Amino acid sequence: ASIERHILVFHDQWLLTKRKRLLIHYFPLLTIVLYGFIYYIIILLIFSCENMYAYEFDWCFYPCYYNDGNLALYDTIVNSILPTPIITIFSIALIIRVIKQKQTVHRNFDWRRHRKMVIQLLSITALFLFFNFPMTTLVLANACGLPDGATGQFEFYTYYLYHFVSLLIPFVCLGALSEVRKKIKQMIIFQTMINVITPGNVLFR
Repeated sequence: ASIERHILVFHDQWLLTKRKRLLIHYFPLLTIVLYGFIYYIIILLIFSCENMYAYEFDWCFYPCYYNDGNLALYDTIVNSILPTPIITIFSIALIIRVIKQKQTVHRNFDWRRHRKMVIQLLSITALFLFFNFPMTTLVLANACGLPDGATGQFEFYTYYLYHFVSLLIPFVCLGALSEVRKKIKQMIIFQTMINVITPGNVLFR
């Protein structure tokens, strides 16, 4: 999404034709979805290992396929560490490009058209970094030689917070849309008006 926002904001002419939209917009999204689907089918269903369950703990540790050093290294680097710097770099670059574009008077830049898109991306990025960056830093430190358990309870909190990203991203995406925010405010105001019942109204009923 961080990379695609650069195309949608600054190179929207690339998506004028149906073929370009298919190759530049839909194909990368489909590739990411298929990658995750195929990857986890392979490691969870085809890769033969047996998970050991420890019911005395409050949360699960790593899956059994992490016992394979190469697979654990690939999963850690590609699926855990790389997304964080990619999102950070492209999000910061997007902010810089937007600011520079606004300051350039002789270029016609419709900020209102792309403002929602930029705000949504920054909201998702902030959520992702807040919950994912501590775990990514800890995983990278462990890969560089930091012993497991050296950070104490902080290690457990980072792995626990990591799972909130998938749960909260839909709410952040919806909250970034002005239409959704207006409807939520209307629902809250309407519910507040219903809950405010005076004794006179109760007796009247």
